[in-house]
Amino acid sequence: MADGFDVIAIGIANKSAIVRLVVLGPKLWCVQGLGAGCNRSGMKRVNGRAVGRSEREMHLTGFAVFVDGDKPETVPSGTEADEVAELLGPLAAERCEDRIIEVRARCNVPYLDRYVIKHAASLPQPPRACLPISTGVSSPAELKVLPMTRTTPPRPLDVEALFPELAAYRGTTTRLHPRPGSPTVSDSSVGGPMLWPADEPWPVCDEAHGRGRGRRIADIRQERDLLATAWAGGRFSGLTQEQHQLLDELRRTHRNPEAHECDPLPLIGLAQLYRRDIPDLPPGPDGCDLLQIFWCPFSAHGPGRYEPLLHLRWRSAAEVGEVLGAPPLPQLVGSDSYVPEPCVLHPEQVRTYPFAGVLPEELCARLDAWEEAREAEAERVGDDAGKLVGYQYDLSIPPGWRVGGFASWHRTDPYPMDCPACKAPMELLLTIDSSEWDGGSGSWGPLEERDLAPHPFATPTKVVVGRHGELNVFVCPADPGHPHRWGLQ
Repeated sequence: MADGFDVIAIGIANKSAIVRLVVLGPKLWCVQGLGAGCNRSGMKRVNGRAVGRSEREMHLTGFAVFVDGDKPETVPSGTEADEVAELLGPLAAERCEDRIIEVRARCNVPYLDRYVIKHAASLPQPPRACLPISTGVSSPAELKVLPMTRTTPPRPLDVEALFPELAAYRGTTTRLHPRPGSPTVSDSSVGGPMLWPADEPWPVCDEAHGRGRGRRIADIRQERDLLATAWAGGRFSGLTQEQHQLLDELRRTHRNPEAHECDPLPLIGLAQLYRRDIPDLPPGPDGCDLLQIFWCPFSAHGPGRYEPLLHLRWRSAAEVGEVLGAPPLPQLVGSDSYVPEPCVLHPEQVRTYPFAGVLPEELCARLDAWEEAREAEAERVGDDAGKLVGYQYDLSIPPGWRVGGFASWHRTDPYPMDCPACKAPMELLLTIDSSEWDGGSGSWGPLEERDLAPHPFATPTKVVVGRHGELNVFVCPADPGHPHRWGLQ
């Protein structure tokens, strides 16, 4: 094959021509999934011509490799763009691709890239009586600091005007828009303090796996602070020799020879969500109004011993008395991507539509044909087909952290997600995303941040799921107390 890839075809799935297990050179254990992405009609029609798909339809599966240190570094508030580039490792690719592959003709993934630096940190949003569904507003006046709200731009096309039958499938999802801040236990947040009773044991991971080698949370925080200080004047001031040495020391992996694989390991508080703040958050069991999410800081779970471990806890906020002041922390973590930055939320309810692959086959085929016709016309007139509006990336499911709505299946074909207790079809509860938007989904970038580059502004939480993917958490609609399930995309 072209580019010297070795291809091993082990099966052809019905209605989705897939070549699995493509060995990508030295990237051991990485597998290239050549599914059709959002279009089940595939890369090539049966007995027909090849169908052009943009490069964002190709991706590396998220379960293969976790790479430390390949995220953009933290940058400070109060600074502006400059022309200085610092070599920090490969930037993340767009939401449906490996870092090596970018949207067709849109941009290349640089290993050396300049930053556009964020302005003042946002503050918590004041309480509102209700959160209207965003259907599009005019662009606001130029802002000197990041505002306290985030507004999704109007969709570039009215998808229901093109496909009226989609109205029957319309839903809502609440984009959380996490941004760095100083949340309290009374706030919905990512990476903020939890409303946790002082007399209740903190959740731990007691599964057997290695936990004696990793990075220290304090070092991760100090590394982020050090790099932020270097940008404090608005331009990258560089690092002294002593600071370079300190940075190398902070990035070291440490060992704890006394740690045993079954020692109770404190989980990291990932997020807490109050129903009063999140319109699409369903009530918990017995009317609980607070959802708290934790995870183990090591990818060492599941049958293959590479998966994360999530722990969800519902509770009634009014029943919490004395709050735990200093929760326990793990001594070491497997990756800095498990350590979230404290972020306040700016919830916004928006319209959403299902992933194309779960729609009726006839409607999915029409969506596919519509996109192909637009691509063919763009190629005929010499336009950049990579900039065309698409159903999957512009009209259906928004990127970023969100609650409710529909799951994206852009890395795998859709598969049943049924309750393990009662077998009822489960619904999407929460999406934990590695980025809020990117080059492939840039139309979803908030109006208030329309002039900001994806890096580093689109990664405020510093959480990375798999290979810069997203983690979908599902809940049983019949009984939210039943065990949750999750899937990595």
